[in-house]
Amino acid sequence: MILLFRAFAIFCIIAFAYTANAQQFARKIIRDTEIENSIRVLMQDIFKNAQINPTSVQFYLVDEQLLNAFVAGGQNIFINTGLLLQIDQPEELIGVLAHELGHIKAGHLARITDAQKRAQQIGLLTTAIGVPLAILSKNSDALFGAVAAGQSAGLGAFTSYTREMESEADQFALDILDKGQFNREKFGEFMKKLKSQEYLYGGDGTYFRTHPLTSERLNTIQNSITNADKLRKAPTIYQLLIERIKAKILAYQRPDEALQKYTEADSSLISQLARSIAFTRLNRLDSALPIAQNLVKNYPNDPFLWENLGDTQMAKGDYAPAEMAYNKALEYVPWASLILMQKANAIHKQQDKSRANDIISTLNSLIQYDDNAIEAYRMLGEWYNINGDKRASALQLAEAAYRTGEFTRADYFIKLVKRGPIDKFSQRADDISNEIIKMKKEIENQ
Repeated sequence: MILLFRAFAIFCIIAFAYTANAQQFARKIIRDTEIENSIRVLMQDIFKNAQINPTSVQFYLVDEQLLNAFVAGGQNIFINTGLLLQIDQPEELIGVLAHELGHIKAGHLARITDAQKRAQQIGLLTTAIGVPLAILSKNSDALFGAVAAGQSAGLGAFTSYTREMESEADQFALDILDKGQFNREKFGEFMKKLKSQEYLYGGDGTYFRTHPLTSERLNTIQNSITNADKLRKAPTIYQLLIERIKAKILAYQRPDEALQKYTEADSSLISQLARSIAFTRLNRLDSALPIAQNLVKNYPNDPFLWENLGDTQMAKGDYAPAEMAYNKALEYVPWASLILMQKANAIHKQQDKSRANDIISTLNSLIQYDDNAIEAYRMLGEWYNINGDKRASALQLAEAAYRTGEFTRADYFIKLVKRGPIDKFSQRADDISNEIIKMKKEIENQ
């Protein structure tokens, strides 16, 4: 299921990395088990050849139409849905993400922080020299020009440094694509798409570009392509994964357009899945449900089709059948935290207090796979309370509040937990309290 949410933890990742632009990047994040897993499948050879532990890198989908992907907060790669919708060949996406891994591998985030500081120093120095002279001239235009010159000098120094890092990341991508026997020409073709988005920050030269000139990067990529590249072809399954990713995103974001693209006459799995999602998004559930049911009948071993059926049944208010559909999906992907959350929601919606242990067990399993599942902590707090376990309830609510930045609320629940004996609950409460103190200091230092 595609879910949209605003996550405080993700916002903090971006805020710490790009303090000045934190609000700009505090967008809605899309979560979908199948899409996230598909990206990892596409990248498995890249991770292996780059000698990067795949579990150390997190992928986040951003609800943004611009063609872009970026690294923030260490080893977190953010991918715009607009980029995914423009991908035609798997090598295009693999190349872009290999480029972002290049930033991670080279430690560019740490280096860019130093570059920002140096750029500020250059800007201040230029302004310090220019402003006194402008004041002496008693010319207001000269004064504003001196300030602008300082800002431009700092920007120029910074962008010069980022151009170098972008080139390094490109070279990493080219090398790792070649090592994995991927067609680098496809990566070059996607760079041509990026070139259409190139724009000037100011001035009339490459010095003032906000990013390295795509044409310059494109020339480097094109010059690296050999005849061997042209003969390389990604596995067929990779192309199917790309098409399915695009179909799901389009059906979720622009359902009317998806219904026009994926017609009723097209009986393929991807087309029918897109139509089912689109109908559900448009609340045309009587049209969505038969398609979803037919898909699991024809492809019973596909967990994400069972998930889609469960989502449709949830939308109709058929919570018990939805729970059964999610259980079927979890037979194949027991680690899928989002599906576990939907199963918990299905049980929760049935309003049967005798099922408290079932929902608590489901949510605790979820947290084993995703310890930042804020809604899971909140629901656990509610159901522990229903089950009569007040301290366990308070601890889960403290976990949720801490993760959403509601520190005062978290402190309140921590105090409730610590009224009891010294045990695993009070020890975890102390851990949360210490984490809050640490996070407050980090925020203050930004």
